[in-house]
Amino acid sequence: MPGYIEVSIDLSFLNLVSEYLMKPTSELIEEISQHEAAKKTHIHAERYGNTEEPLFVFWKNILERDSTQSPLIMKRIRKSLDYINSNRLTMTESLVEVSEYLPDDLNLSCKLYGMIGYDIGIVSEGDAFLNLAHPHFDNEPRELTYFAMHEVHHVGYISYNPSRSLSDIKTTNDLLWLVHYATHLEGMGVYTPLRRRLRDGCISHEDYQVLKNPEETETRLKRYFDYLEKLKAEESRPLTDSDFDIIEEMSGKNQRLWYIAGAYMAEAIDTKSSRQALTDTISKGHDYFFRLYSELS
Repeated sequence: MPGYIEVSIDLSFLNLVSEYLMKPTSELIEEISQHEAAKKTHIHAERYGNTEEPLFVFWKNILERDSTQSPLIMKRIRKSLDYINSNRLTMTESLVEVSEYLPDDLNLSCKLYGMIGYDIGIVSEGDAFLNLAHPHFDNEPRELTYFAMHEVHHVGYISYNPSRSLSDIKTTNDLLWLVHYATHLEGMGVYTPLRRRLRDGCISHEDYQVLKNPEETETRLKRYFDYLEKLKAEESRPLTDSDFDIIEEMSGKNQRLWYIAGAYMAEAIDTKSSRQALTDTISKGHDYFFRLYSELS
């Protein structure tokens, strides 16, 4: 039997945001900043070095920025909310399907929050978040379903393998850990909705365009493993600012190396061994994931 993960969808944060965008007040900013979704988004931003601002200022800046294009942001929020509310059954089924890509012994409840202004999707403090005003969802609202699956899988993954703050990455060994960890985490996140995407005929996202192109996949894999081998060859030493360039190469737009490589590795394990073997890599960790992939290659 697959693992069990129960997800409740909480869109209440967007009610406050919509109210603010229609009539901005400092009192509403304060109320918004005290919402659970706001607090947990801020925690994520601090953990990954994306802000040094206190909670209220963090949200004040986001809201004031978005209020300058209020009609567009409101249009995106409404479109996303309409899609989710009109496709609750599909969303629910897709999130149940995530459990098929998690260990058998998982028993987890979490929330999927709607938010705005920060990344496209995140996981923080045991819950998943989607930015319902992100332009990625403009042309294809079904992407909300697939990104929800991606982020909810992260919740399950992180329950076995806690993430580290970027401030904890201080040596080349730490950086190697981060690349291995993110490859496993993000690769599984990309792979989890693949079957549903294929069933729906919706693989327009750049990761899947690469993965369906064998030549481009091979190019990205070579680039990924070249970076990885170079990093592994380094003696452990304190990091310099330039060492963090590898994160942009691994995750940045038009590269996305650890997403592509991780998903390719996950599919290889799933097809060459079994789904059980793949989900076991989550409870056993990223070193096992890499070792099993190597054995099957």
